[in-house]
Amino acid sequence: MEGGVLTVGTMSAPVPAGITAELVIANQPLNTSLDPDRFATALLGLGTVTMHGAEKTPTLQFNHFGARDGVTGNGTLRLLPHVGNLTRNVVVRSQSPIGSGGTQGHTFFIGRANVDIRYVAFRDLGGTVTVNVDANIGVCAHRDVDDRGADCDGDAARPPPVMAAP
Repeated sequence: MEGGVLTVGTMSAPVPAGITAELVIANQPLNTSLDPDRFATALLGLGTVTMHGAEKTPTLQFNHFGARDGVTGNGTLRLLPHVGNLTRNVVVRSQSPIGSGGTQGHTFFIGRANVDIRYVAFRDLGGTVTVNVDANIGVCAHRDVDDRGADCDGDAARPPPVMAAP
């Protein structure tokens, strides 16, 4: 709702480590006669949305030099994967995981929404089709949400299926 407020932790008082806050978007079929724009399975942010989880610190205790040929090999570097901590204690997710056959939710921050999201995971979001937005977009923020955001021009920012901010 325009002018509405959703607060799950703040910068000065984030959701503390050890406590989990989940916003679960229900698995419910779309009724396009009642909801032609298909917003029903969404966190629709038109007002102020503030979500702050516990800050993450680096968790690697040792240098990781990558995967090399085994004992019988010559030690050639074969794989140097990216390592990241995607665990978060504030989670926005669909009730039905992707691939389960259920309806996936999505988030949609538009208009003059004031959005501040930090250390929050977005999981199993896929969403539905809305006007000028492609299908299977879990998190959508249009340019006028924040001038530091995605350059959308009516299209959407497309994160990977699991996204952690920041």
